[in-house]
Amino acid sequence: MTASQTVRASSASRRRPRDRRAQILHNASELFTKYGFHAVRMEDIAEATDVTARAIYRHFANKQDLLSQVVLEDQDRLLMAAQSGESSESGVCSLEQLLTLMVEASLESLRLGPLWQREARHLTADDFERVREGTRRIGGAVRRAIEKADPSKSRFGADVRAWMAVSIITSPGHYDRSLSQRRLSPLLVSAALAAINTPECASASPESGDAPAAEAPVANERPGTSRREQIIAAAARAFRERGFGGVSLDEFGIAGPAVYRYFDSKADILSALIIRVQEWMALESSRAMHHSASDEQVIEGLVRGYVRIATEATDLLAVS
Repeated sequence: MTASQTVRASSASRRRPRDRRAQILHNASELFTKYGFHAVRMEDIAEATDVTARAIYRHFANKQDLLSQVVLEDQDRLLMAAQSGESSESGVCSLEQLLTLMVEASLESLRLGPLWQREARHLTADDFERVREGTRRIGGAVRRAIEKADPSKSRFGADVRAWMAVSIITSPGHYDRSLSQRRLSPLLVSAALAAINTPECASASPESGDAPAAEAPVANERPGTSRREQIIAAAARAFRERGFGGVSLDEFGIAGPAVYRYFDSKADILSALIIRVQEWMALESSRAMHHSASDEQVIEGLVRGYVRIATEATDLLAVS
């Protein structure tokens, strides 16, 4: 090998670190979370990784494949933690120990929650089902640990508590963290345990293990709903199902030109949806503060208000 070849080989080695694939996945995860799947190009990921877009295709078939690998690898960490907690060497793993393992894994996969909730619709049908099955297995591991720790809990009660705990464990990806992992980890475990130890709902049926019977639904849409409200409802549903980039104005059930009587653009509609939810949350916060005599009542009022919005305006909340 000549001196020039040696230099080129050395330079290539520096340009191609062994963890290049991991770097691509990390940068793709950050960009997908920040801007959304549709808004990110392969060129953007390449620029963030300091490679060409062509180099990315050596590792991934396309952008959809890249999203799939990001979500699956992050989920695998959490799934492995849940499974390792169930199959510890001693054969016995306490509920708190299981949650601790899962929190540690979650803090290494911060973008899993936002990506699964917002971008999973862009996965292939097979990958979507694979991720959903993994999610069920994670929830199932926590449910079994809850039932083992307290056999008196109903199947439904244990299942609800398991998903509450999983939501808490994966929540750090939804906000900017100011606490170190060392301080945040025990807080998440304590919060998950507090949710799990919530008293059994009186209306649940421990014997049947099933969810309590739902009350007859109350109609919340009247025939006289304004055209603007119809657009907002249709847009929220469409954005939730296919994402902002995957929806056109013609899909709102109203002729495109008619939409412009109420909104200047598709972005204007999305802005209206977000503002609507923010205003409702502000109203619920005001109610909680105004009608509560203690801090505990304020917190309870805030939670009740948030649940009310979540159950009455699911599409709006999911989009915003």
